[in-house]
Amino acid sequence: MNLSKEDPSEAQLLVDIPSLFHGAGSSQQIDCNWEATHIKTTYSSVKQLTGPLVVEAIGEKVTVSGSLELNWTGPCRRCLEEASGTSEITVSEIFEHGSIEGETFELPITENLDLRVMLAEQALLHLPFAPLCSQACQGPEETNFDLQSQLDGVGNSRIDSVKDPRWAALDELTLDDT
Repeated sequence: MNLSKEDPSEAQLLVDIPSLFHGAGSSQQIDCNWEATHIKTTYSSVKQLTGPLVVEAIGEKVTVSGSLELNWTGPCRRCLEEASGTSEITVSEIFEHGSIEGETFELPITENLDLRVMLAEQALLHLPFAPLCSQACQGPEETNFDLQSQLDGVGNSRIDSVKDPRWAALDELTLDDT
């Protein structure tokens, strides 16, 4: 993941570790307003993460907690039009030296703690697998797709499809059972 340090909205997500540990039990409030449009899955993408985060030094660990709003977009699974929505993310993470994979994050040796990697992971976990523009979405209008349906003698609907000429060679293919 390419995380640039040029954007001012991303600079706020860098925490100065020495100043955080300077006072015992000190904490720092960060107002996250990150346009993380590069974070995406196959079906949806992040537009923005917003909300307050509290970063606190406890012993030799750093905790990050807060509640964020994730704004996302993606194609609706029924009608394929652009869908957008908001998901709530509750953040409660620990950064420590000798972190445990999947449980805590590694506290860097450098002077800055970059929260973007942790926030990107949280955003990916909260993106919808199959976005929906609304619960009332009925899917695409039938007039948008040229399907010719006919009724057979029993009253069942049958769809006649036009064959793609690029696959015509496969119609001539015969397979032996041996």
